[in-house]
Amino acid sequence: MDARHGPGMEERTVSGVSVQVHEDNRVIANNGVSVLVDDDASGLVSQGASGRGVVVRGAVPRWPALVRRSMRSRRMEPLASTTRQMRGVALAEARPSTTTAGLALGVDVESGCPIFHDPFTLYGNDGFSSPNIVTFGDLGSGKSVSAKTWVLRNLMVGRRVVIVDKKLQALGDGTRAGEYSTLARTLGYTPITLKVGGGGTRINILDPLIAGESIDGVAGQQLLLETVASAAVGRSLNERERKALRVARESATRVAERQGRVAHVGDVTQFLLEPVEQSMPGISSADVLAEWGRDVAFALERMVTEELAGLIDGPTSEGVNVSGALTVFDISSLPDEGAAVGIMMSVLNTWLHAMIARSRETVPTLFVVDEAWHVTEGDFARIARKNAKLARGLGISNMTILQHPGDISPDSPAISMIKESQTAFVFRQDKADDAVAVCELFGWDVGEWAPLLQNLGTGICVVKIGGGRPLVCSWMVSDFELSVATTDAAMKSRATLTDAFHSLNDDEKEASHGQ
Repeated sequence: MDARHGPGMEERTVSGVSVQVHEDNRVIANNGVSVLVDDDASGLVSQGASGRGVVVRGAVPRWPALVRRSMRSRRMEPLASTTRQMRGVALAEARPSTTTAGLALGVDVESGCPIFHDPFTLYGNDGFSSPNIVTFGDLGSGKSVSAKTWVLRNLMVGRRVVIVDKKLQALGDGTRAGEYSTLARTLGYTPITLKVGGGGTRINILDPLIAGESIDGVAGQQLLLETVASAAVGRSLNERERKALRVARESATRVAERQGRVAHVGDVTQFLLEPVEQSMPGISSADVLAEWGRDVAFALERMVTEELAGLIDGPTSEGVNVSGALTVFDISSLPDEGAAVGIMMSVLNTWLHAMIARSRETVPTLFVVDEAWHVTEGDFARIARKNAKLARGLGISNMTILQHPGDISPDSPAISMIKESQTAFVFRQDKADDAVAVCELFGWDVGEWAPLLQNLGTGICVVKIGGGRPLVCSWMVSDFELSVATTDAAMKSRATLTDAFHSLNDDEKEASHGQ
C-alpha cells in the first residue's frame, strides 16, 4: 500500500484504488464512496467486481454524526412492545391448547402447552352448553387416578362432590371397601355404606326427601317404584300393572301420613295384594286391582326381602344428606348380579337431583358414577337420562365412568346422554373395535384417532372439549393426589393363604370370647 501526506489528509493506494484519509478518519475513494474507519483499520476499501466500494474490516458506511456515534458505541437499546406484537417475531411459537380458565388437567403432548378445562367455567362460552362428562378407559390406563384427581381439584375450588362408588378395593390395612374410601377418609369424611342384609344405610324411595311426587321434572316416587317393580318382574310393566301400583302407592301414602310416618315399599306391597275398595273409572272392584297387581306384589316382596334387604325396606337412615363438601356412597358390597346396583344407583341419582332442586342456593356439584354400565340399560338408563337433562338448571356436572363404549347397547338412552356430553376423557382402548366405537360415538376420524387410542400410554388421554379438535393430554398428578388415588394395594399385597388362615382363626377366637 503506497501513501503520500498532505495538509490534514493522507493519500493512500489500496489494491490499486486511490483513497484520501482525512484527520477525522473520513475516507474518500476515487469512486466517491465515503466510509468511516476505526483507528485500528489496516485495510480500508477494496474495489468490488461491480465497481462499487466494498466495506472492509473496521469500516462502516458514513452516516450522520448522531447515527455514527450510536453505531460506534455498538449498544442495543430496549424496545417497548406487547406480547401480542412479539408473537410475530417468533413465528414458530405454538398456539396455546386452551385458555388458562378452569382446572389444570395436564400438558398437551403435541405442543407442550398446559391444558385447562372446567365445564362450569366454560359454560356459555363458544357454544359450550353441557356440563356433563364421560370417561372411557381400559384397566390400568390411568382412568381411575384421573377421576380422583378431578374430584380433588373440584373440591379445592369449593364445589360439592357426590360419588357413587361401586369398585371394591383392598385397602392398605387389609380391609376392603370402595376405592374412593381412602380419599374420603384422608379428607376427613366417612363413606356412607349400603349393604344387603342390613348393617348399612337405608334409603326409602317413597320418602318425600328422596324425590317427592315430582320436583322440577325430577324422576319422582312413581318412576322409582316402577323401576324397582320392573326389575323385580324382569320386564317392563304393562298399563294395568302400573295403574295398580299407582293406586297402591297412593293408598300407602295416605295411611302412613295418618299414622305420622313415611310409607315404604312394604306398605305398597300390602296394598297391591289387598287394595282399598274405592270408586274409580274403568275399575269395577278392588278385586280387579288385586288381580292386576298380584304378580308385581309377589315380585316386589321377594326383591325387598332378598336382593334389596336392608336397602329400601324402611325409613331413610339419618345422616343421608349433601351438607358436606364430599359425600361418598359405597355400594361396593352390593352383588354385581341382580338388580340391586342398578336400583340403588338410580335411587341415589334421583335423590341428589331432588335434594339440590329444593336447595335455596345453587352450589355447583360434581356427581360421579363409577362403573356406570350398571345404569346404561332399561329403566335405570331412562332415569339417568331424565335427570341428566336437568343438570344445567341444577348446577350439576354428571361424570359417567365406563371402560368401553361396548358396555352400552346401541339402543340405550345412555348413548344419547353420552353424545350430549361436551367433555370426554378417553384413555387407552386396547381393542380395535373399542377404539373405533369411541371415534364413531364422538364423530372423530377413525383412521387418525383409532390407532392412537390403542397405543396411548398410562396416564395419557384424548380430551374432547366441545366441538373442537381433540387434544392429547398427559395427565399431571401431584404426590398427594397420587397417594390417595392409586388402586394397586391388592396387586402389591404379599400376604399368603397361611396369613389369611391365621387371620380367620383370630377373628373366630375373638367372636367366641365375645359370646
